Amino acid sequence: MPYYVYVTCMEDDLINVFAMDADSGVLTHLRDVAVSGRPAPLAISPDKTMLHVGRRGIPGISSFRIAQDSGDLSFAGTVPVDVDPCYVGIDRRGRFLFSAYYEGARAAVHPIGDDGAVTDPPVGSSAPPPARTAFRPTRPTASCSCPTYPGAAPTGFCNSGSTRTRDA
Repeated sequence: MPYYVYVTCMEDDLINVFAMDADSGVLTHLRDVAVSGRPAPLAISPDKTMLHVGRRGIPGISSFRIAQDSGDLSFAGTVPVDVDPCYVGIDRRGRFLFSAYYEGARAAVHPIGDDGAVTDPPVGSSAPPPARTAFRPTRPTASCSCPTYPGAAPTGFCNSGSTRTRDA
């Protein structure tokens, strides 16, 4: 059963799609998916059928369907947000997407529709005191710094998420 790993490269406006060997951990680059608007934080639905990405340059949150047989992504929709999201996560039941923002020091909760895509408007938001914004998704994504030296690819700040597909 394949594992797929998704890495956002914000400065390149890409999501890199990798296959991961479950025994060795070796990653094989499969493809790049163009996503404008500086994609950054990722969250994968509990059933592994949807990938949600914060787009820091638009700002917005987009949803993509995950093809279980190939890891391919197909666009499902975008909702606008007031400022750029720096963290996103999904509740364990897959009904709500949580987002947090450095700018404005707040968090928001968006419902997830029956089709798996995030919807608008948010059902809740808060404005915590300055310097107290913290966010821990139930299924955290990992962060990495991608190489930025000349000739290195991908460049910029990256976030990654992974999913293992279900048996057919």
